[in-house]
Amino acid sequence: MTTPTRQRRKPGTPFERRFFDAYRAQLSWPRIDAALAKLDRHVSAIERAWGIDRLPLLVDGALRERFEAQLARLDAAIEAIDGEAVERHAAATMRAWDALVDAATAVGHAPLGVDGVLECAMPDGRIMIVGETAQQAARAGQDRAGCVCMGIDEVARVMALYDPLKAVAVAKHLWPGAQMREVRTRGGLDDELPF
Repeated sequence: MTTPTRQRRKPGTPFERRFFDAYRAQLSWPRIDAALAKLDRHVSAIERAWGIDRLPLLVDGALRERFEAQLARLDAAIEAIDGEAVERHAAATMRAWDALVDAATAVGHAPLGVDGVLECAMPDGRIMIVGETAQQAARAGQDRAGCVCMGIDEVARVMALYDPLKAVAVAKHLWPGAQMREVRTRGGLDDELPF
């Protein structure tokens, strides 16, 4: 007589599938967060040296396409909430960034080498480069079209123009560490009356 083997029942109803998907996702997020934090530190270090979004433009098209395909695989793993796949693809993406550095160096490109320059992505996708002087910022962005390069004194003048009531300065003083996430403007006083 053979002993019947007990098979694990697969979730059948839509509710059961959603429940198990949510449970799997809950177990995966810590792995995903850890893998992406490690990748983010690696990429941030490279972009501090080479500039934001600059390195992929310095290598040949075939390597750039392979790099972008690797980014797409990582994005798909994140979307699928698959912790194991995210760990694997995050490690591969770190190697891909290293390959970009090696390829750019091999054809004669070098890190920016401009100290005292900060870069960030603007909401519209352009890169803002802020230096101690406008000339220093311009030097850092000289081979990247579309960058907004400003000296810190210019940033201060723009800030004074767009914050005449000092609201941002007061908010930063009252809530140290607060961040501006969105900037909105209101219409002027010549708006049409709603009645």
